[in-house]
Amino acid sequence: MRKSLLRVALAVALVTTTFSASAGLVYSLTAGPTSSQSGATTINFGTSTPNNSGPVQNPLITFSSGIATFSGGNLFNTTTTGVSGVAARPVGSTDNFWSIQAGQTGTVNFSSGISYYGFLWGSPDVSPWNNVSFYSGTTLLDSFGRDRFQPPLMDNNWSTTSYLNIFTDGGTEITKITFSASQNAFETDNHAYVTAVPEPSSLAILGLGLVALGFMRRKKV
Repeated sequence: MRKSLLRVALAVALVTTTFSASAGLVYSLTAGPTSSQSGATTINFGTSTPNNSGPVQNPLITFSSGIATFSGGNLFNTTTTGVSGVAARPVGSTDNFWSIQAGQTGTVNFSSGISYYGFLWGSPDVSPWNNVSFYSGTTLLDSFGRDRFQPPLMDNNWSTTSYLNIFTDGGTEITKITFSASQNAFETDNHAYVTAVPEPSSLAILGLGLVALGFMRRKKV
């Protein structure tokens, strides 16, 4: 009974706990394998069968969905539960999953800025074993591993997963994310994003520019 109550309390904590950070980013951990963010576009890497002929023989992937383009890393197919010492399927993942092997870097580039990003993080490890970095243009906003969220909220047991949500604040936009691993792998699935909406001030400036352009054209006529 006590264990059941503890699990319920932990689930509630995961849903409600947020972590502030510098450079205009705020984080939260939520229960479940997918994003609960309204309006988010979710990327689950599909159910097609990549080449899993060997432990790390999957090709480096290039995968595009909407404004996001993924490059690097390996794509494991739906039949792969885990490969000892290489990768373990994130709990809750039911389709292909993305894994960054030791010494590799996987990159997500966005054709326009985003205000939210989330992903299912399997068997989370401390930095530099697992490291995720967020950029706005060429500016590094933040970089960290599991040690940002110490147990009991996040641990590196292979059967543990956490859904990490990243929100921008103060007009910051994310344009690139990198995932890297120095040991074993960085396994993820069910990535999600929300496109950034221009701030009212930006829209006002755009509106004034359009008005000025129209006035100049009218004068020429």
